[in-house]
Amino acid sequence: MMKFTVPKITRENLSRARSYLRRSEIIRSLESICAGIGEILNSKLMGQARYEVEVLVYEYINELNKHPEIIKFFQKRKIYATPFIRYQRGEERELLDRLESVLHGMKEEQHVKQAARVEKKISKKEELLQKGKTLMQAKDYPRGKGVLRRVVEGWGHEEGLITEIAMLFLEHQLYLEAVVLFENVIEQFPSDSKAYGGAVRCYKELHEFERCEQVYLKALKQFGAHPKTLFNMAELYKRWRKLDQAYDYAKRAVTADPYMAEAKVLMEEIEARIF
Repeated sequence: MMKFTVPKITRENLSRARSYLRRSEIIRSLESICAGIGEILNSKLMGQARYEVEVLVYEYINELNKHPEIIKFFQKRKIYATPFIRYQRGEERELLDRLESVLHGMKEEQHVKQAARVEKKISKKEELLQKGKTLMQAKDYPRGKGVLRRVVEGWGHEEGLITEIAMLFLEHQLYLEAVVLFENVIEQFPSDSKAYGGAVRCYKELHEFERCEQVYLKALKQFGAHPKTLFNMAELYKRWRKLDQAYDYAKRAVTADPYMAEAKVLMEEIEARIF
């Protein structure tokens, strides 16, 4: 069926193509113009409608050929003769093939650039991480902590990385610094069991028993009432001189695992003191 008006979607795609081009969003521009030309090929435009889209396409191609990114794209391929992309009336199919080829090439270049950026970032992370470890090993803690904080700031979203650095701080008895990171991990990655264990160790060293208790309670909520966790809580309460709670948790540990000898011993010890 012949059409004497330009379809709305065709007009919108041609308009978007030009708008993206002027914002130097070349790939999105090419995607829009290819969609628009595809629609033109599927529409039987006549008269003024046909003339209108031809003018719009011609003006777009003329502007595209002058864009610095398009010039760079072709010159990288040793193509210097202009116009790089030609358009003649009635040759929309040939034009679409040419534009799709350019679009494919530009997407490949973008992928290569993105991969190179990711690789560079990974290399930088590994470089900083190794530098931080070396400084910590040399007991140059101020510089070591500074470098490792840069790693946390840049790549803290990567699961396991903050835990690794926190464990390093713990190894060097930097309990305050370590526990801040462990708490960060528990917030971001609640299934990271190492973070709970690390935080507990720090708080015990700092004699922050109430905070230690909170970490254990979070662990129970996250992982369930594991006998070992219950027993560890019993030991915490004993050290905290809260013998009633210590007895209760030791009893819960024995209930969960009747063969847990250390929990039975703890119960007997507490029984002798409070009964």
